[in-house]
Parts: sequence; structure tokens; C-alpha cells
Amino acid sequence: MRKNIFIIGLLTYLGAFKLTSFVFALETKWPSSPSGIPITDDITLTVFIQYLYEWSIAIGGLAAFFALIWAGFLYLTSAGNTGRIKEAKERINSAVLGLVLLLSSFLILNTINPQLTTLSMPIFGAKSGSITGIGPLSSPDILKSCISATLFQNEGFRGQERIILPDEEPNFTKNFFDPKSIDMDGYCQVELYTNSSCIGKPITVIAAPTKDLESFYLGPIGCVKILKRSQPSDPSIYVTLYNDIYNPSVGPAGASHIFNSQEGDITALGWKTSAIDISQGAFGIIYYKKDFEGEYRVVTEADPDLTNDAVRPVYNLDGTPDTSWNDKASSVKVLKNLAGVGAILYLDTNFGGSSLIIDGDIPDLREKKFLGGGFNTWSNVASSIKILPGYTVTIYDTEQYDNGGIGYKLTSDSAKLNNLDRIGWNDRITSIKISR
Repeated sequence: MRKNIFIIGLLTYLGAFKLTSFVFALETKWPSSPSGIPITDDITLTVFIQYLYEWSIAIGGLAAFFALIWAGFLYLTSAGNTGRIKEAKERINSAVLGLVLLLSSFLILNTINPQLTTLSMPIFGAKSGSITGIGPLSSPDILKSCISATLFQNEGFRGQERIILPDEEPNFTKNFFDPKSIDMDGYCQVELYTNSSCIGKPITVIAAPTKDLESFYLGPIGCVKILKRSQPSDPSIYVTLYNDIYNPSVGPAGASHIFNSQEGDITALGWKTSAIDISQGAFGIIYYKKDFEGEYRVVTEADPDLTNDAVRPVYNLDGTPDTSWNDKASSVKVLKNLAGVGAILYLDTNFGGSSLIIDGDIPDLREKKFLGGGFNTWSNVASSIKILPGYTVTIYDTEQYDNGGIGYKLTSDSAKLNNLDRIGWNDRITSIKISR
């Protein structure tokens, strides 16, 4: 009896171990959905629901297929048995009906109401947009070659100071100097390290005067390296990325980094973006993924706080973005113009949130999908639109340009483009035409 109990206990333990391993494997190696949606750490609820939906369709289709095979087997082996023939026919009819309903579910919902196929969290209140029009933020002199950087022991460029030159590597662990702010003379790049030898990857990179280092990094700095930055081919265009939100009353916080062309991986610099400044007349584009992939945001004026800018059209119950652009930029481009572009759609009001560049007619905005955004497309989600000079844009609230209807025409001189709700077009644009 004890031997049997021991064997049963051992088998139970081994079974529990295998089950635990199986569950752990599921947690760490989820397969992509049939359409390629992966399970990632930042997946949203709506994307996960679509993930389950796609697998349900796939598994349901396989179940119906095997049900048809089994019913066919029963029919072929019935040998004239009327009861088995009737059962086989009923199974075939049920399997076919289930398969038809399964495959046509999306079409049925889309016919009843297209909004039923657009999965998103409910929104209470208006969407939040970026605070714009605050004027330019502070930037270093990019026309002047890097001469030196001055480190201050207190924030706000106060207290004991120490000047370092390009390629000099001061070790602060020996002389007990812990800088709290940095000023720059010229176009410099400063790298901060926790170690005393300036080796390995810096904790952050700074490319503009910084009043308060502790606003983005806490702890002693062991070593600082200053480098000369190459002069830009066109110093009139640049984007400044800040790693902390910007308060117009007190000035920029944290560190900043200036870009004049493009950078395919700003995360390699240990960089996170919370606010943006841009030179007048330039176009800055930040991308959600490295190498200019994924959702993007076109910036033409200062944005002091990216926490209110939505990456995808999914919002919490209080109206805040489910996923904001704060700390999400992974690559950046800076352009002097957008050749051939007639308009830019924005997800949020005040030209905030993700963007969609319009360089030609789009008969159905459902074709423009958010990467990793599940059912979310650009149809019926735009809250503001920027129209470039010389272009006329006609917007429609149905696919295929309202079947030949006149639509609603807008130009760069049109009023209230920063808030389409004021002209009754918030979350209504479904197709769009541009002309010169």
C-alpha cells in the first residue's frame, strides 16, 4: 500500500513539474498569431483580444475540418444503417454551417456596423493633445565648434566649477567632485559614466546645457568625457530631444540631444525622449522602432510633454493614451521639407499623437494600419490635420470618396485644423484626396 502511495506521489510530482514547465514555456514563448501578431511585454488589451480572436478562428476552422472528415467517415462506413447515415448528415450540416459562420463573422459585423470591427477602449471626454505654441526651447550654438564644457557642483550652473576640454577624461571619484549641472561652449557632446575610467557604455549622452543632472539621473558620476560634434551641413534645421518634460516657466529639465539629419537608433545612446523642440521651418519625425520603423510622429513645432500624445487610437477611461509617446522614440529624422506631401493626419488634437503622411489619394483609410495595433486603423480616428501650402485636401466620411460625393474641402488657410471636432469632422475621415 505504501509502495503504491509512493508511486502515485512520484507521478503526481513529475506531472506537476512537467505542467509547470509547460506553463512557463507558454509564458516565455508565445507563438505569433496567424497574421503575425507577436506577444510582447507592452501588448495592449485590444491587441491581445485580436490575438486570441485570430487563434480562435484558426482552431475553429481546424475543428470544423476534422468534424467534416469524421462525419464523412461515419457516412462511408454506415453500410446502409439509416441511423448512422442520418447522424453523419447532421454532423456534416453542422460542421459546414459552423465553418460558414466562423469565416463570415467579420463580414457580418462589418455589414451591420463597421465600428463593430474596430476594437478600442471606450473614451470618456475629449482626447488630450499636445501643448503647442510655447516658442523655441534652449539649444547650444551649433555654428560654433566645441571648445569646452563647464561642470558645476550645484544645479543651475552654480557652485564650484571645473572646465574640461575635448578628449579629456576627468575622474571625479578621486577628487570628490560630483557635478549637478553642465554648461557648454560650442557644439559639444558630453558622455557620463558611473565608472572612473570612462569605459563601456555611458549612462547618458548630453548635447546641450543642462541645469539639473539629477532630474534624469540619481547617483554619483564617476567619469565625464567631452567630444566635438561634427558641424551640420545645414545648421538651420535641427531637432532637440529632451529626456524630461518641458515647463515653459522654468525652462528645460534633464538632458537634451540635438539631431541635424537622421539617427537610426537613439536607444543606443541610452536616450529617452519626453519633449521636443524644432527649428522653424523644419520637419522632425520620431519613430516608435529603430531604423525608422513602426508608428511615427511628425513634429513641426515644440512639444513640451509627450505623455499626452497617443501612439495608437487606444485610450484609458480618463481619456489618457493607453500608450503615449513618452520615452518611446527609437529613431529620428530631420528634414528641410516633405517633397510631394500634401497633408499630415494626426491622431490627437493640436497636431498631437501619431501621424500619417498623405502623399496621394487614399480611397480607404482602413488600409493604413497601426503596426501591432490589432484592429486599429486610420479610418475614423484623426482629430487634427496639417495641410501644406499650395495643397487642397478633400475629406470624406465613407470609403471610396463617398461614391462620387463632393466631400469637405480644406486648405492650409482653413481654420480649426488643429481640432476637427470644431467643424464636425473629429474621428470621421475615412477617405481622402489631395490636389494642388
